[in-house]
Amino acid sequence: MSKYALAVIPALVDPVTGALVGLLGRDGREYALPFAVMNSAGLQGTMQITAGATNIAGALTVTLGGAPATLTNPIVQTTHSVNDYTQVSTQNKSATANASADHICYPDNVTASDLTGFVDIGITSSAFAQAAYAITGPNEAYLFGSAPSGAGKTGDMVIATDSTGSSNAIWFGTGGFGAIANRRAGFVGANLRPYTNGSCGLGDANVGFTKLYVDYTNTATVGAVTINKAAGRVNIAAGATTVTVTNSYCTAAAHVFAVISSSDPSCYLKNVIPAAGSFTINVYNATTVNTSVDFFIINAD
Repeated sequence: MSKYALAVIPALVDPVTGALVGLLGRDGREYALPFAVMNSAGLQGTMQITAGATNIAGALTVTLGGAPATLTNPIVQTTHSVNDYTQVSTQNKSATANASADHICYPDNVTASDLTGFVDIGITSSAFAQAAYAITGPNEAYLFGSAPSGAGKTGDMVIATDSTGSSNAIWFGTGGFGAIANRRAGFVGANLRPYTNGSCGLGDANVGFTKLYVDYTNTATVGAVTINKAAGRVNIAAGATTVTVTNSYCTAAAHVFAVISSSDPSCYLKNVIPAAGSFTINVYNATTVNTSVDFFIINAD
């Protein structure tokens, strides 16, 4: 026999879904129900969790619509079916210098401090100004990765696609979500390229790169040679005025730049003639010694 008396008391119902969410006590206070309840649409997954007071043993599943997929070891699984976006949200209402809203994951070897060893996706507050994370400003979104301090790991962040799609590219966009033209550049296979021809620059006015590294081969071969790279050094034989370089990067429309890179006062560069699969470097006057020439190819279709 329960020590409590049964009574008819008003129910608190969600005005949209009709779900029972609580009871109105005779003292006038509202009491939320801390468990899933039913309405005409079935199990709604309504749960009231009090900060610091609720423990959940086992996985938490919230199903508002549709059939949940069978997943591997989920801790929290939420499912909905709605012709609009659905979300699991976190909002920090503090408009202060250290405030942000974050979703963070940790590896097994983080045990005491959470200052390192995490991946963190989040957004800063409207007044954010924390010195330790000055890389971000107010209301800026971020993705941070940190290896556990002292673990001796790389700390790399890997952003990758599977091979299961039709293109599997990675695109970076700016300027809004409403136009596909706002995709600027990305990786397609092994190539970093603009989304559309001529749609993206490299560097900007007064903001340039300090260095450019291009794969090259400096050959010791004198005369005709094969170098299948965008840059390199070849050698015109003494007494000659030309050298032909077989190169798979070269097309008839390619721009091939060359400069004599050794001392021979008797000759100087005349021209470079590109062709499909090769180019020919010509000089004025026959060389008196073996003369090196550096080349650089900017390709064209």
